[in-house]
Amino acid sequence: MFSKMNALILLVFLPACAHVQTGMIDQALQPMAPNIVVVSQPVGKGYYAVVEKIDGRWRLVSSLQTAPISRRDNDQQEILFVNHGLRSISPSFDPRVNTGESTECTPYIQDDRVYGLCNSYFGMSDVGTSIGRNIVSCALTLCLAAGTRDILDHEKVQEVVIESDLLNIVKKRIAAEDRSEYLAMFSNALKSNDAGQLDMFINRYRNNDPNDLVPQAVDRIRAIKETEAMYSKLTSEIDHAKEKPNK
Repeated sequence: MFSKMNALILLVFLPACAHVQTGMIDQALQPMAPNIVVVSQPVGKGYYAVVEKIDGRWRLVSSLQTAPISRRDNDQQEILFVNHGLRSISPSFDPRVNTGESTECTPYIQDDRVYGLCNSYFGMSDVGTSIGRNIVSCALTLCLAAGTRDILDHEKVQEVVIESDLLNIVKKRIAAEDRSEYLAMFSNALKSNDAGQLDMFINRYRNNDPNDLVPQAVDRIRAIKETEAMYSKLTSEIDHAKEKPNK
């Protein structure tokens, strides 16, 4: 039978042997977003999505949000975050309980109303570490602190992302926002009648001009310069006429 000291030694060494996943190239997602990685928390700006398993299939159940979401309506839902540049994807756990790639789950203590790895589909029990922890817990706390050590399961995250078609939904949102920005930048530059703003538009969209607006911007710059040259010549002629002595 283990002594308390042996149990403590076991608890110290087991975590070092446990397999804890870190941000890596997640192969199942590569066809949709090359080099995207699954990480443990949102990074940068992007989109929050609430998904739910309905009739045996994961589906998006609300529109994408740019403001953080960490609360769900029921425990069948999961919340995911997709980075705007499609560089990373992660669960959006409540920051009060988000401890990264792994966490200690204690049913007698934790609040299941707070969304975290312990009550998420994305959690996977680390059996080796959990056994060591429970040996110590039962020896010292009469098993009140017993529980599991859960780690983030990258494969489950990928499964939900693929089944819900989340990356394609995010791509459509990004494309719509990019198009709106493209049209707004052209409209504003045109209204300003400013060659500098039009030139900025041309430089930005020269190789990505779906509506062929760059040639229109070039023509407007030419017209602006011709008008400026005409007024400059006219002003010069008026000033020169003023300088001539009256006869």
